[in-house]
Amino acid sequence: MDKRRKTRRCYLDGSLILITVVETELGRIQFTDFMPIGEENSNIVREVKGFRGKVEVQMGLVVRPDYGITVPWSQRIDSHTLSIVAGPHNLILRSSVELCAEEGESVAVFTICEGDTRTFTLSHGASHLPHPPILMKLRYS
Repeated sequence: MDKRRKTRRCYLDGSLILITVVETELGRIQFTDFMPIGEENSNIVREVKGFRGKVEVQMGLVVRPDYGITVPWSQRIDSHTLSIVAGPHNLILRSSVELCAEEGESVAVFTICEGDTRTFTLSHGASHLPHPPILMKLRYS
């Protein structure tokens, strides 16, 4: 994988939207992280955009609720969706790239080229209810 050379972070003016720009020898990508308001469930969204070149990205998500005591149960719903259940909590990780569950960690490895956009959404719901709905404003393809 391409080694990071430079990382810059800032909040979009007047918001809680975090922008992280990563520059490497092979390209430049931007991560945009935010929590949409006005939704039925809590959601965390990450958008990854390519601005220059071609950059390999590895995403890893380890969920440990209850102050790290509980190891949740993960189930692959389809190649782009994982369900992570811990007691009364159900987290649904949806992505525009293929996801894998490996030894308690949700993993994705993908390449971002100039002009590409990839999206990840982590949604919270109660484990005894149906999965939280897909955010219609975001595209998963």
